[in-house]
Amino acid sequence: MKISSLIINLVIILSLITSPLALASQTLDTNHIDEFINEEMRTSNIPGLSLSIIKNGEIVHIKEYGQMSVREPSAVESSTPFLIGSLTKSLTALAVMQLVDQGLVNLDSYIDDYISWFNLSGEYSSNTITIRHLLNQTSSIPNNAGLQQMSADGNAPLEEEVQSLSSVKTINTPGLAYEYSNANYLILGLLIEYVTGISYQDYLSQHVLEPLGMKNTYLTKEEALNANMASGHIKWFGFPTVVDGQYLQSSLPAGFIFSSIEDMSKYLLLHINYNEAHQNILVAESFEILHDGIAPISNTDFKYAMGLIAIEDKISTYMFHDGATQGYNAAMAFSPSEGWGVIVLTNVSGQIEQPAGNIVMSLADYLRGEELLNTSNTPRIIYYTLLLAIFILLIATIIATYTIFKKYKQRLVSHPPIGILSKLTRVYLPGIVELIIPLFVFIIIPRGAGFPVWKLFSLFHPDLTYGLLILSAILLLKGISRIVILLKYYRALN
Repeated sequence: MKISSLIINLVIILSLITSPLALASQTLDTNHIDEFINEEMRTSNIPGLSLSIIKNGEIVHIKEYGQMSVREPSAVESSTPFLIGSLTKSLTALAVMQLVDQGLVNLDSYIDDYISWFNLSGEYSSNTITIRHLLNQTSSIPNNAGLQQMSADGNAPLEEEVQSLSSVKTINTPGLAYEYSNANYLILGLLIEYVTGISYQDYLSQHVLEPLGMKNTYLTKEEALNANMASGHIKWFGFPTVVDGQYLQSSLPAGFIFSSIEDMSKYLLLHINYNEAHQNILVAESFEILHDGIAPISNTDFKYAMGLIAIEDKISTYMFHDGATQGYNAAMAFSPSEGWGVIVLTNVSGQIEQPAGNIVMSLADYLRGEELLNTSNTPRIIYYTLLLAIFILLIATIIATYTIFKKYKQRLVSHPPIGILSKLTRVYLPGIVELIIPLFVFIIIPRGAGFPVWKLFSLFHPDLTYGLLILSAILLLKGISRIVILLKYYRALN
């Protein structure tokens, strides 16, 4: 062999060894992964976590960390159920695609072909929204329609929840743009019931969970409680506190399934290792449709598929989704073409901090040959900064309100505001600030959101929410007090 040929071959070998795919095929350093998880749990105050890693189409690391609850030392187990949130959506999408395989549903048929009474308000109604639009989150049903459902008690039948959408107006031409809404998947859940003649729960149990052997997956909270589910936690001043988490049976198809790391591993293996043996669950072409990201998500390189998000970066394209419900945060990522997958279930929640998704993203990079890096501290910094700011403002406002009652009138008498600048700084601007903040918090923001924004936000961040509401109420009291004192002062002058 010529020296030049030898050099070329050596270069090729070295490039293969150092390529991401080659790195991903090396032995998994589970000790390094455990150290990473333990550090993430410490910095994010996560009580309990379940992890599963799939590589080359096999489960290579499945482990539980921490405890079921901060109130008791019981350890998390592989069969422990967690609320998986919006990971539920891909299960619902899979069930719909089964009906497509059976010829019972056409992806490009309109909703009212199956649910004849369904309609929406405004220009675009049920005869312009297809099943594909719902699955891809391109129906143009607004996000706040789903959030409105999230703020309800969740005890109404699924049909009644979908009927309540009749007053909703779409925000665009259906099929034109991505707009994430839980409402899309509530409608799909009802579609399954109307087409099959059985409940969503029964259909999913018989045609998805049982064939996959997902014995620790539950479709009611009662069943999950009987199976010793992990307790949910929210944070009060940074510390996880047990909460009887919100559970909405009526929103089950969009985000309220309980499952274990053991069962969700089986589910990921279905997506990763699909072969002819799985055709009783779904045909190969339907799996390709499930994974086909067609709806670009604004300001990202991501595309929504069907209950899954397709992420394309410098290494490859893979599937991802996360889920957040009160007390729980979950996330999963996988690549059928590369044979890897990772899923994380946690028993803590937040809207500012959502640790599961960041952990999964880091592990996904690691499985594809990147360095395993700890997740960003930015969400935690934002949370603690807001908490500190509200606390400081609250104390300052209480002191200032006390001063208003005790000394404001005396100061007006001893040093009356004379001239535009003095009146502006001592009378008008303080009064405007004291009244405009409560105006925004109590009226403008809730009306603009279109759903009970503070009720929903308090499920995840009660400390921030109640702190803001108390602060606004005190400011309102202070502003009114200022006006009353000013009126009495000017009346006395006259």
